[in-house]
Amino acid sequence: MGTSFTHDRFSTAPPHALHVSVLQGPAFAGWCAHERKTGAVLALHAAHNAVLPALDLLPRDPGSATCVVLPEWSVLVPDGALQEGSEAVHLRATFGRDPVGVIRRDPVELLDAHSIHVHEPSAESIAMVHVPLARPLAMQALLIQAAMSRRADRNVLLLHFGTDRMDAVLATPASIALSNTFPIRTPEDALYFALLAAERTKHQPADLQLLYCGPHANDNMVALLEKYFADIGPALPPTPLDTERPERWLALTEQFACV
Repeated sequence: MGTSFTHDRFSTAPPHALHVSVLQGPAFAGWCAHERKTGAVLALHAAHNAVLPALDLLPRDPGSATCVVLPEWSVLVPDGALQEGSEAVHLRATFGRDPVGVIRRDPVELLDAHSIHVHEPSAESIAMVHVPLARPLAMQALLIQAAMSRRADRNVLLLHFGTDRMDAVLATPASIALSNTFPIRTPEDALYFALLAAERTKHQPADLQLLYCGPHANDNMVALLEKYFADIGPALPPTPLDTERPERWLALTEQFACV
């Protein structure tokens, strides 16, 4: 199931007035356009396949552009432990083999850390063909930003469901307690790792608000999680966007907040 939304103002937006966000995954792809001045989403087109949809509408001269490409290797490194040229060392220590592709580092200023990330080269090249000036963002850093913006005075467990993976961020009012990626194939896998995230951070499910999102968030997963997490809901509530299940495309709509 995909989505297609275009606001009336989209077609009249002047050159360079839009920010374009692209999401490219192994089994999903999409793009959205934010009005840079107001932050309003003027277009969102996404599909559950690896082909970027509605290319005839994709702005050719945006004022800025970003992309998130999956699969991704990423690791969060405190600034004090990061030396120039040590990025590959941190990725190798985390994943057990040498990274392939362009290694990038993005600051996560609120945590005094950097997100070191590298994307699968062929998937990244697909995204760059259509938006060549897009700045690649780390999914990890994007989800940390999303969790921090939603924590307020509560503990938030944000779960993003992609292809055979669940990205999890647990944010408290004081800090980020966990940021990790888990391999999943079934709703039971998702539940196991959600409970593990709570246990490893010394929380009970009742202490957390669980927010779910991602292209592969489905009713079966949510129904099982609801049995253990009483406070649960979509990471994107119903919005003015004329789209079904907008939380599935949080990795698109949240990129603008990282610019």
